[in-house]
Amino acid sequence: MLAPPTRSTPDQDSHHSSVVTPLPPRKPAFGTAEPGVLRESATAQRQVAHHPNSAWMTARPGVSGCDSRSVENAPSTAAPTEQLNAHGRRRLFFVGDHYGSPGVQERFRGFTHALSSADASAAGAAIRVEFRERSGAEVAAQILGDAKGPDALDCANDELALSTMKALQRAGAKVPDDIANLGWDDIMAARYVSPGLTTVRQPHFELGRIAATGLHERILGAPTAPGPRILPTELVLRSSCGCPETDDRDVPWVTS
Repeated sequence: MLAPPTRSTPDQDSHHSSVVTPLPPRKPAFGTAEPGVLRESATAQRQVAHHPNSAWMTARPGVSGCDSRSVENAPSTAAPTEQLNAHGRRRLFFVGDHYGSPGVQERFRGFTHALSSADASAAGAAIRVEFRERSGAEVAAQILGDAKGPDALDCANDELALSTMKALQRAGAKVPDDIANLGWDDIMAARYVSPGLTTVRQPHFELGRIAATGLHERILGAPTAPGPRILPTELVLRSSCGCPETDDRDVPWVTS
């Protein structure tokens, strides 16, 4: 992260210990904010308003007066959920802590929206687990042996999907015959497992490119008004959802 000299001061308007004092106009300041600091702190909001060249990094939704770069989440989760329905899956569970980040909240919203318009006889509540590799074993332990358990899992990211799939297979479950499985991200490992992981590809390279370009333009004093930019994602069909087996291991890994 680029970080020209900045000065931290106490933030008396919230419980957060500090915010970044912007540099003079036309010399952008860079800083990070704890979750919610820009939204909840009146001091930070005033700084953004008076220093339009400030650049903040935060894991929260966009803030008025700031640039933000992100990818679509709700539509990208609705599409694979609809794919599971097309394969005859009717007991779909979402895996991941949908309160853990704004992006996952959006994915959960897309999931529930897709189910609301589908013939899903038993859409389960989200299986809330941490976004860690070890969480896959927890998920498998919760659903195996439950007669009313899921016949498909829509995981918040590929790490959860891959670790869950491995835990299910070790316990004797067949993917996708017994339980279909979806991820989100399209990490490189998704194509090398068996079955290949159906997932949603986000444009990592392009996201970084437009973020860096926008930051450079701010440094140069670009007159354009700040605002959000949301990039599209792409559904990547492999066999973990029930699609025919494909082999894309020799296809260049797409990052843009």
